[in-house]
Amino acid sequence: MLLAGVFGFAIYFVKSSLQILMVTCVFSLMIVTANFVIGSIVVDIFPTHVGAVAICMMTFFGRVGAIASNLAFGMLLDISCEVPIFLVGSLVILGGLLALMLPRKKS
Repeated sequence: MLLAGVFGFAIYFVKSSLQILMVTCVFSLMIVTANFVIGSIVVDIFPTHVGAVAICMMTFFGRVGAIASNLAFGMLLDISCEVPIFLVGSLVILGGLLALMLPRKKS
């Protein structure tokens, strides 16, 4: 997620349409991979009944966040183009830092 956040910030600094395509593809690849990894870590660390609830909550809040972000993104674009780009990059980096706080599984 940290790498996805860096590419989220990089979207602002690219110049050509090919660079935008490459940076957004890498951003999407990193964020989807991080999502799968976090889901598998939750399943691996916690007992089944807790892990199932956690995965359901992740899915629910992910979908609610997708709806809310589509509404908020349009309003933020009216304010400035830089605000949503840097906001997305910083939130993804913050999520990556919070993911580092996940407990490790004891052998």
